[in-house]
Amino acid sequence: MPSPASAPARKLSLAALLLAAAAALPGCAAFSNSTPFTALPDLQRAGLNQHWQTIIGLASGEHVVNAWRVGDSLYVTTNHKRLVRLLAASGVKAWDVTIGVQTQQIFRPVDLGQNRILVLNQGSAFLLDKAAGVVVNSNSLNMIVTCDPIVDHASNTLCVGGLDYYYGLYIDQLGGRKWDIAAPHDLFAATPAVVGNTLLVASRQGHLWQLRAATGEWNWKDRKTNGEVVAPLATDGGALYVAALDQRVYAFAVGSGGELWQVRIQGTLNKMPVPVRGQLLVPAGGKGLYSLSTDTGDTQWIAPGVSQIATVTGNHAWAQDDAGNLDNINLDNGSIISSTPVPAAQLAVYNPDDQLVVLINKAGVIGGFMPR
Repeated sequence: MPSPASAPARKLSLAALLLAAAAALPGCAAFSNSTPFTALPDLQRAGLNQHWQTIIGLASGEHVVNAWRVGDSLYVTTNHKRLVRLLAASGVKAWDVTIGVQTQQIFRPVDLGQNRILVLNQGSAFLLDKAAGVVVNSNSLNMIVTCDPIVDHASNTLCVGGLDYYYGLYIDQLGGRKWDIAAPHDLFAATPAVVGNTLLVASRQGHLWQLRAATGEWNWKDRKTNGEVVAPLATDGGALYVAALDQRVYAFAVGSGGELWQVRIQGTLNKMPVPVRGQLLVPAGGKGLYSLSTDTGDTQWIAPGVSQIATVTGNHAWAQDDAGNLDNINLDNGSIISSTPVPAAQLAVYNPDDQLVVLINKAGVIGGFMPR
């Protein structure tokens, strides 16, 4: 079982630790704001109707870094450490706030309910009023955060990865350690998967655990991939799916941790696989989108060049390809039903909540589209 929360203080400077952590995190494309204003196009050829479109406004040298769908909201961050909240239903900008310092990455916000949003950067936690975007409390975490946080509401526990340790922290204190799991000379870059009140966690070096969120006790451990892991983990409740940088995808039984299968595919595996309809959709950078059987890992089809999944609904997936097109993909056979160029495309925001397809271009224009 894990030792009590007694991680020793790191001897390196904060700046050195931040640089080390940033170098280890999975990268996302960065674009300077030299692109003139470009509206998102009509996507009816891709089977979508425009639901809304808005622009967040970018300063000189500013670019969008990341975006997430969280409940009823869309959160967007920029390299100027702006956090922007949009209403997912309408695209209306609710607020725009600067979080932390410019050298530190902002991670995926967590909706705590009761009009509260929790946001972490690499060194601090911020509690925001969800409606107003006002920071109502903040605290240094005395650690370097290296992956998106997970909150277990039942036990009031904030679970987050760092250098050498994965931690359970007290939410009401915005920090303060309840438990930790040691991973010496390692870190946690991959966002865990959640099954019930447990976390499925992978270190960058590929060590795996199933942890109880409330206590940090493990149900199983000592499972390992051969390659490094930076992509978020995925689960369908029965299996854990891990995409690793050794060009292999692994499946493990959630209940026992036993390996179900592993398969080698081409491309860079640094994005989350998506299980759907007996398929595991795996974006492989430089190659395309693979469909693997969740039962055996066998390749069912490949959609060449497809790099970012936006939304999956029915037997359709909408995804962005390396040429900047939005593709409507038939999940039965991987064929491209239709494809529409998106000028200055940057991000297709993964949305597991509903059918809304969210796209962002380099000019800071954000659009929400719905299947026709």
